[in-house]
Amino acid sequence: MSILVIGMVCYDVVNTCKRFPHEDEEMRCLSQREQQGGNAANSSYVLGLLSARCEFLGTVGKGLRTDFVLKRFDKVGVAHHHCVITDKRVLPNSSITLSLATGSRTTVHFRDFPELTFDDFKEIDLSAYKWIHFEGRESEADLDKMIHRVIQYNVDQAEDKRITISMEFEKCHRGLVPYLALPDVVSYVICCM
Repeated sequence: MSILVIGMVCYDVVNTCKRFPHEDEEMRCLSQREQQGGNAANSSYVLGLLSARCEFLGTVGKGLRTDFVLKRFDKVGVAHHHCVITDKRVLPNSSITLSLATGSRTTVHFRDFPELTFDDFKEIDLSAYKWIHFEGRESEADLDKMIHRVIQYNVDQAEDKRITISMEFEKCHRGLVPYLALPDVVSYVICCM
């Protein structure tokens, strides 16, 4: 049995600088790296590094950035065969500036990409998973249906066959507050209310 992590993946370019640039200033960075981003994608990647049987589920596009991210998943054994492929070619992406002077991290994010829907999720065979982790996203109606599908599945299962439900709350989306009581495990609530 496996862990299913549901949420967003994006392509990040991380620039490390001596300090944050001033407006209209051109400066060189000390280093640059590419990596996958998105909380669910990063959680999946770390689980893969820890040799956990893990699958990422989200929407992905087509093109070099998607290929880059999926190859990183492949390197650490994260399955992604249920991902929904959308015709939009630009995977969500972030330009991240790290300032060595202050330790700050500044992110400029571009996202014009559909969320995973309940219709996508209902195609998944839940019996393959022991744990399902949801990234708290803005699509509350679909999220509600997804979580309740797992809860309903658990009703008919012996205790050792039930799926543990976890959910991450990173940002303060008031619409997500009702979901605090649904998962078995809640991870880092940074601000709520």
